[in-house]
Amino acid sequence: MSSLKQLTIKGVRSFSPDTEQTLTFMSPVTLILGQNGTGKTVMLGNTKTVIECLKVLSAGTMPPSSENGRRFVHDPKVKGVTEIKACLKLSFMSKENKEVRVKWEG
Repeated sequence: MSSLKQLTIKGVRSFSPDTEQTLTFMSPVTLILGQNGTGKTVMLGNTKTVIECLKVLSAGTMPPSSENGRRFVHDPKVKGVTEIKACLKLSFMSKENKEVRVKWEG
C-alpha cells in the first residue's frame, strides 16, 4: 500500500513565500472521503490548502476557485516584487515500498 511521507509548501495561499513549511505524515493516515458538497472542507477548516496542494501534486489540476492558479500562489504585488515562485514537494512510499518524490513550481 502507498503512504504519504512529507509535504513541503512554500508561497501557496497562507503559506509564506519566503520559508518552506514541511508537514510529516504519521501512520496510520486518516482518510476523509465524500462526494462534492458534503462538508469535507468545512470540517477540515485550515487544512483545505494542504488538500489542494496534494491534488496539484498528484493530479496536476488547480483548485476550481483559484482562477487557473492565479489565486493559489502568493500575489507578487503584495510583496513588492516582480515574481514569486511557489513550490510544492511531496514524498511518498509506493506500493513497491520505494520512495517517490514529486515537485511542482509555479
